[in-house]
Amino acid sequence: MRNVLLIFSLISIIFLFGCSKNSSSDIVGLVNIKESQELSVLMKKSDNAIYFVYFGRPSCPNCEVFQPRLEKISKKIKQTVYYFNTDEHRQSKDQKSVNDILDLYQIDRVPTLLMIKNGEIEEVLNDTINTDEIKKFMTPKK
Repeated sequence: MRNVLLIFSLISIIFLFGCSKNSSSDIVGLVNIKESQELSVLMKKSDNAIYFVYFGRPSCPNCEVFQPRLEKISKKIKQTVYYFNTDEHRQSKDQKSVNDILDLYQIDRVPTLLMIKNGEIEEVLNDTINTDEIKKFMTPKK
């Protein structure tokens, strides 16, 4: 009986660790920003790392073309891109907060991709769905 309990405990521990979620730094591709505050936290980081934030929405025809290309490139170069779905956030309870964010980061159209370093917007990419331009924008500059 003792051996059965021990085996069951080991299997449970392995299962729990196997199902545990990776930290966002281990995730490549698009990571959905669920709460507006997540973007504020990201903008306050001063770790000298480069972060990418994509503003888009499923109801935008250009975003429908841009997003799969962005996701493919981000996975290829092993880069996390934080996705701010403007449709989803506009349907949230705090509409004013969403409008404030869009105004603060000067997002007047989608798709828009921001490169952020030390809490500052380094570069902005918009008005393109060209794969080469997206890749060039996301590739580290020497």
